[in-house]
Amino acid sequence: MKHDKQNPRERILDSAFHLFRDQGYAETGISEILTEAGAYKKSLYDHFTSKEDLAVEYLASLTHSHADLIERVAATSEDLERFTDRWVDLVRRSLKNSKRQDCPIGLFAGEVASIPEMRPHVLETIDRLIRTMQRSVQQIIPLPDAEAENLARRVFVAFQGGMRLFYLTGEERYLTLMREELKYIARSVQVVKG
Repeated sequence: MKHDKQNPRERILDSAFHLFRDQGYAETGISEILTEAGAYKKSLYDHFTSKEDLAVEYLASLTHSHADLIERVAATSEDLERFTDRWVDLVRRSLKNSKRQDCPIGLFAGEVASIPEMRPHVLETIDRLIRTMQRSVQQIIPLPDAEAENLARRVFVAFQGGMRLFYLTGEERYLTLMREELKYIARSVQVVKG
């Protein structure tokens, strides 16, 4: 990491994000973040009031990047089945580059959801991703809002379930089953509308 290219706030965020992703929230200490960032405690408290503030920033960053990914995949997908295929392919590629084999948002949100200050941010993340998926689905196939929201929730249930079971077992078959379930959901909507 080149410290001279970033201000202390950016270095602290980069270090916190990296450590949260690789080690988890509970296993990452403030002193470790500061050491990796090449920053002082004063720099931390000039920009953040607590470790929870860093966690909020990390969760917001994850949410933004995942929402952006959902929108980009939807914008270039001709139907829902192709959308789910492309999404799962992207997930598989990203898992190969990660030390922690799970959905980064699901994993991190699960770690911090019991922290009272973090709970509203976890719920906001889920809501934002559901709304993003709903809008993205509606770009591909015109559905009433309630139906698109229900579909978005079904997609996330299948996705998070598949990712969590893969994380817990390390068995690829759960990613395959997740893909099949997502395709089933996509086909069921297209059959009704088609």
